[in-house]
Amino acid sequence: MTETLSNGARDEVCQAPLSVEADEDFLTARDGLKLRWRSETTAGGTAKGEIAIVHGYGEHLGRYDHVAEACLRRGFGVHRFEYRGHGRSQGRRTHVDRFDDYLDDLDAFVTHVASRAQGPIALVGHSLGGLIVARWLQTRGGHPIARAVLSDPFVGLAFAPPVWKRALSRLGSRLFPALRIANGLTVDQLTSDEEKQRETAADPLYLGTTTPRWFCEVTAAQEALLQNGEHLTTPFLMLLSERDPIASPEASRRLFEAASCPRKALITFDGMRHELFNERDRASVFAALFDWLERPLGEEIDAAAATVPTS
Repeated sequence: MTETLSNGARDEVCQAPLSVEADEDFLTARDGLKLRWRSETTAGGTAKGEIAIVHGYGEHLGRYDHVAEACLRRGFGVHRFEYRGHGRSQGRRTHVDRFDDYLDDLDAFVTHVASRAQGPIALVGHSLGGLIVARWLQTRGGHPIARAVLSDPFVGLAFAPPVWKRALSRLGSRLFPALRIANGLTVDQLTSDEEKQRETAADPLYLGTTTPRWFCEVTAAQEALLQNGEHLTTPFLMLLSERDPIASPEASRRLFEAASCPRKALITFDGMRHELFNERDRASVFAALFDWLERPLGEEIDAAAATVPTS
């Protein structure tokens, strides 16, 4: 299928329409669930690399249309999918019985991307997607991924839930694991861009619930990731919002320091909230992303950290 994408006026300055070859279907997860995917490349072109995007908690692949277009304009092939319980994929909404189910879903997605790849594969995960990507790289070896990008990975909460809520979650995980509960997050915590806030509020596929089992499984995965940080050896770029009210920048920095990979980079953005790719000054985020992705393999910028001031 060939599509013509006209660029969003707020994301880029007047660019010509982009002709894209796109395919969309469903993968089969290890336990039989159907997981939606979408793959795109510029029509008639040869991709210089592949970018595989793993969305965040409560999201779906359509929220990354502008990210995909930016990547396509730089000559990358782009692949997205929706792990279980999200978007149009099967599974109970925002629920997971065990965190490894997410890793199994990512196994299926990476296999799909590798079957189509024309160049090196970069795995890009945001928020919960960043946690899934990091844990997958840490426990499953990372092949065939050449490098990764972790955007405000959900390595820890930026706030401490009351002790009683944690205790109730543990009890609920045993008694009513899939009970859907409002997560209490608001669109203004995601981004300072009011147009993006309105888009999120009106998005019927954006989810605002959690379950007791999900909370316990994710918390255990966060703890395991930090305790075994030295096993994260794939070259990676970490992008952090300094004022993220959802995912803890401090926890992410601990992971960065613990990772034994010598080719890693940390870039922080002053004044931004949780969704870097949806912030008003997202152009600076894309600039940092492509600067790192377009360096030859083995020549990524090293562990020196940088902070990008924003307007």
